[in-house]
Amino acid sequence: MKKRILALVAAATLVMGMTMSVAAAGSSSSSSVVANQVVVTTPTASTGTQTIGESTVDYFAETTTVTTSVAGATITEASMDTVSAAVTEANKLYGENSFVASVVELNVPAGTGAAEFTLGCPNVWKGQTVTILHQKADGTWEQITPSKVGNNYVTFTLTSYSPVAIVIDASKAPKTGDPMTAVAVMGMVSLAGAGLLKKRA
Repeated sequence: MKKRILALVAAATLVMGMTMSVAAAGSSSSSSVVANQVVVTTPTASTGTQTIGESTVDYFAETTTVTTSVAGATITEASMDTVSAAVTEANKLYGENSFVASVVELNVPAGTGAAEFTLGCPNVWKGQTVTILHQKADGTWEQITPSKVGNNYVTFTLTSYSPVAIVIDASKAPKTGDPMTAVAVMGMVSLAGAGLLKKRA
């Protein structure tokens, strides 16, 4: 009897967790820049409210890495003006569903031509809709479609350099790695277990 009760409680808890996650997915708001705020980790299916400040910009530079065949390529912190401009462009691109995963300076040796880069970023997951924003020398921004988006990285090609932003359309849930799937599976397993215990009783 105790086992049956425990199984039912566990199943109910998981089902409630699924309900809460689905309800949370409806809220979203565009990114904004606010002084001294902490980064908001990218949710699976919605943005929530993202505020970007000085501590966020530090976080971007500390956690974003670069892998490429270009010798001497490095990542450094972007200025707040650059970040503000990137946020404005991100909101133009995805509106209230924009989520800025990172904004950094991508530095390469003078004379570097077109090359492929992979940026490591903890806010990026396979299945997300991601756009790379690159600020050109004249101050305008170009949109680059990545050749690959994986768990914690994005690969793309650049022909000119420095400020780049990784922007996510948070209205579209990832195709894989969705925690909701795992929760749903656990809920079904628990309910099945409760049913078996009931039959045995």
